Amino acid sequence: MFGILPCSALCCALPTYAQPQISPYAIIQPADAVAGNDFGLSPVVHDGRLYVGAGGVQNGGSSGTGGVYVFDVQTLAQENYIAATTSPPHLPPERFGQSIAVQDGMLLVGSREDDPDSTVKAGAAYLFEYPSGNQIARYTQTNGGDNWPSPSFGEGVALIGDVAVVSDPNGAWTPTGGGNKGTVNFYDISSGQQVESLNARYAPSGYFQFGEVLAVWNNQLIVAYDVGNSIHFYDPETHELLYEIAQPGYPVPSNLVYFGTDLAVFGDTLVVSESTYFYEEYFPSAVHMFDLKTRELIRTITIAPDPGDLAFGTHIAANDTYLVAKRYKTGFSGVMALVYDTATGEQLGELLPLTDDSQYGFVYDGIAIDGDTAFISNGESDELPNPGGAMLVYDLSQLGTTCLADTNGDGVLTPADFSAWVAAFNTQAPECDQNGDGACSPADFSAWVANFNAGC
Repeated sequence: MFGILPCSALCCALPTYAQPQISPYAIIQPADAVAGNDFGLSPVVHDGRLYVGAGGVQNGGSSGTGGVYVFDVQTLAQENYIAATTSPPHLPPERFGQSIAVQDGMLLVGSREDDPDSTVKAGAAYLFEYPSGNQIARYTQTNGGDNWPSPSFGEGVALIGDVAVVSDPNGAWTPTGGGNKGTVNFYDISSGQQVESLNARYAPSGYFQFGEVLAVWNNQLIVAYDVGNSIHFYDPETHELLYEIAQPGYPVPSNLVYFGTDLAVFGDTLVVSESTYFYEEYFPSAVHMFDLKTRELIRTITIAPDPGDLAFGTHIAANDTYLVAKRYKTGFSGVMALVYDTATGEQLGELLPLTDDSQYGFVYDGIAIDGDTAFISNGESDELPNPGGAMLVYDLSQLGTTCLADTNGDGVLTPADFSAWVAAFNTQAPECDQNGDGACSPADFSAWVANFNAGC
């Protein structure tokens, strides 16, 4: 029989949370990485390739290498680089790579502060053939073209069949700029002509920045507000509003609702984050999952305690196995990326950044998932091999490892787990086997101590 092990034999000054934590196994940077190129914007995985934006500098392009870099998701090798020309070609596009949409044979890239004449930051979006990189079209906003200052045109982009969509969350519905609640603009790819510009002119009070995030499902365009309590679904051909999905628990529009901070779609599931931190105001945050066929809420994931300044879910990515969500650490002491099982909502673990510096750890917040692999952008930091930002690569399958030392299964490593191990030893329960030899013996005592001290 074992008695209680003195705490001095264990590293038990503070409880250790038993959620597995993993570090990146690889770092992706472009071959021509330079300081200031803002590599890591809007990562997208499509057909075995990872597309990553590099917005470059914002002062006319005197330095930086703004463009879209393309990598093989298996080998992580760079295989292409896409850049744009302006019309007229006076200056490089600014914030080119702010948003990215990919459809077989086509690539649409937002250039939120595009400024070809060095006069106003009007914004634009560029359409390319892929992989040739041949530029097909350059789209500008309805009101004012290259002469209308709205540094948000190109914030979001989407491709749906023969339709290209470009959002301007600060766009106006008149040439004089009345009510900048946002616009969503539709272009016919075949003709190159704009066919519609939807706006939020008649949106309820408290709705702002229409088109902050775009997504696509079942040939429907999904549009989120930055501030609002519902997600809108449109027919891309007729531009008709088909239906809405409302934020759970908020039947009345409110300017305190940030439902749609980010969107993720996999299969017939829509994931919507509700997350913000606004100056000194505090807002509890959540991530909601909906069945798109029934439009019913599947589950809501929250963190506890939530003092309101953690911005859980500011950026998300999901597939049929994993949900990855960003959040701040308490007091803005750093950034965390939490991983959940999409089937159960159970937290599987945490992805560790290269640094806890909140300015440089996961600074751009871009996330993409391909199978068991997660790609998360990281800003310039001394920990990187080269300047200019990077994509950190994680093997999410490592999170399936059981935390053996958490014998009582409460998610925390404390001396109470030793008492639970003793009980398991005395009853020859499966939790006793800490060294994986299939038996419960005194040797498992030493193995449990080692597992406990190693943490999870």
